[in-house]
Amino acid sequence: ALAASERKFRKMFQYSLGLICTHDMHGRLVSINPAAARSLDRSVEQMEGRSLVEFVRPEHHTALRGYLSRMVLDGQDSGVIELVAGDGSLRHWQYHNVLDVESDATVVLAHAQDITNQYRQEKQLLEWSFTDPLTNCYNRRFLDELDKRDPSVRWGCIVVDLDKFKLVNDTHGHQRGDEVLVQMAWFLNQPLRTQDRLVRLGGDEFLVLLHQATQAQLDILTRDYMGAIDDAPIRFTLGTALRQEGEALAAVVDRADHSLYSLRRARRGTSMSDQR
Repeated sequence: ALAASERKFRKMFQYSLGLICTHDMHGRLVSINPAAARSLDRSVEQMEGRSLVEFVRPEHHTALRGYLSRMVLDGQDSGVIELVAGDGSLRHWQYHNVLDVESDATVVLAHAQDITNQYRQEKQLLEWSFTDPLTNCYNRRFLDELDKRDPSVRWGCIVVDLDKFKLVNDTHGHQRGDEVLVQMAWFLNQPLRTQDRLVRLGGDEFLVLLHQATQAQLDILTRDYMGAIDDAPIRFTLGTALRQEGEALAAVVDRADHSLYSLRRARRGTSMSDQR
């Protein structure tokens, strides 16, 4: 009866459309079924005997160690794991894993389903909720999310307010006003790095967020913007502030905004840096 049960399990393991594998307590793959290997664009032979850490991006190694610790302490774990496929693309598996202590050697019995498409769709919907539909910049709602994701990042803030933008709308119509906003977003985005962010705060106001900025970097970018003001679709005024340790991002933006409006009444198309 035991032999028949084992044969039935092996057959189910081999032909199941579910993603099934076993690994030891160090994360080394003992076995993996063809469906799971195919999901990662690999063969069974390419995966068995290798460590899970080889299929996880370096920034997720700590999370993987946490998962292995939970398996030791709790004997089970559920969640979503990101894995790197053979072609370099990312897959997302939703898993429920349990400790199998009845086998000859203690292993984790892992069962998962590939939710990559669902994950991408949900991520896209989330990105859309944080995106201004006109300019394709981030929106104000994104600021709260950014502060939750990266509460310790030293952001350099540049608030950009367009001069006499209302006159553009009143004289040339809102369609022309929208064109100016789109062109301005393109202008502001040109010198930014991948990790920097451009936000439309609303109306005719934008926010440039410089990632892990120094005061010197903030000043250089401000000068670059002002030096290219003739290439912009409209003149503008800047106010800047550098995030201090422990300061909420909203407070930094308020300081930059205050510096801008203190200056704007007297001067147009210039900048002032708040270095408090």
